[in-house]
Amino acid sequence: VEVSPDNPIALSNYGLCLIELGRFEDARKAFTRALELEPRPSVYTNLGHSLMMEGRLAEAIEPFRKALESNSSSHLYHANYGSALLWSNTDRAKALEHYRRAAELAETDRAQDPRNARLLANVSGYY
Repeated sequence: VEVSPDNPIALSNYGLCLIELGRFEDARKAFTRALELEPRPSVYTNLGHSLMMEGRLAEAIEPFRKALESNSSSHLYHANYGSALLWSNTDRAKALEHYRRAAELAETDRAQDPRNARLLANVSGYY
């Protein structure tokens, strides 16, 4: 980041490191700057996770929604959005819809890769 302060990938990776250090405010700043430079669903997801880890559950909804908007065929993005809705006590019914959609998409992926342990773990969490 010092060498290339306007590199969105470097900023996002830096934000992930800051999360590991518990420096959530600094992580949010890095993710926000990365999104200003190049909006990417993965960075919206990182921002949402950072907010959730801080207990700012309702605030995490919007970044997860933006990630989902950019790729509605991702089971992970449906699950993240559903989790934010559920854990923030915002809209349980809508959260469950997104978990169901995440399960459908993940099951489709799993049919093509049945030995993928990470995918199986994700699917089990959606039910």
